[in-house]
Amino acid sequence: MLQLVTFSLDQQLFALPLKEVARVIWIVEITPLANPPPAILGVIQISHNTIPVINTRKVMGLPIKELELSDQLLICNRDQGSIALLVDRTEKVLTISKDIINHINVKNSIVESFTGENNELIFVCSLDQFYKENHS
Repeated sequence: MLQLVTFSLDQQLFALPLKEVARVIWIVEITPLANPPPAILGVIQISHNTIPVINTRKVMGLPIKELELSDQLLICNRDQGSIALLVDRTEKVLTISKDIINHINVKNSIVESFTGENNELIFVCSLDQFYKENHS
């Protein structure tokens, strides 16, 4: 079984494995950076840690929108450090069988697989690709 945190962008559902998401927070003030990589909105401070915020819409090729108080940040931790992914909102934690995951073999794609629930398509994302966006 696989647990996924689902989130929405432009009414489309995406997901990350639950084990890769440390926590979800409401949008906070984002400090802009001088000459950041294209997908970086800026940084936030959490518990004395500076965390880059990824513009998830830009990475996914979706229309950019103004920040809203209802937006959320998925805080993800790796050995390379933490990143925050800007999302419209988190939906739920979903537990599914690995048998119903359909893998996509596209090199360097943010979306690595897809699945469905209740006639809704859910795109499962690669956290590794988001980390690459942080260093582009």
